[in-house]
Amino acid sequence: MKDTQQAIDPIRPLAGAAAVDPLKEYLRASREVMRAVQFLNRSEMETLQQGYKYAFSQDPAARRPVIKLVDQTTGSTLYQIPPEEVLRRAAELRRQLAKQAASDFIRDGFEEG
Repeated sequence: MKDTQQAIDPIRPLAGAAAVDPLKEYLRASREVMRAVQFLNRSEMETLQQGYKYAFSQDPAARRPVIKLVDQTTGSTLYQIPPEEVLRRAAELRRQLAKQAASDFIRDGFEEG
């Protein structure tokens, strides 16, 4: 009979990718949000007077809030928190975790006890 107790493996990233600690990622994201709020509080009146606006949204792939400073005349993004690279990495991490969870579910669901 197979032992039902299995060791829990750490999350294995894609080849060549660094392992990500979810707590550290959460804390880093929290610091980003705090930094964005401080930035907004310091520059809100000055920014609005210079023809810029803030755009708040949520990145659908990374499921993270995004704050952009946008030029009202051209519509171009001047500054963004978090940067695009961070959003791409968060989305990739989310895909990796979902794939791993699905793989674990299939493997564990069909194992005989």
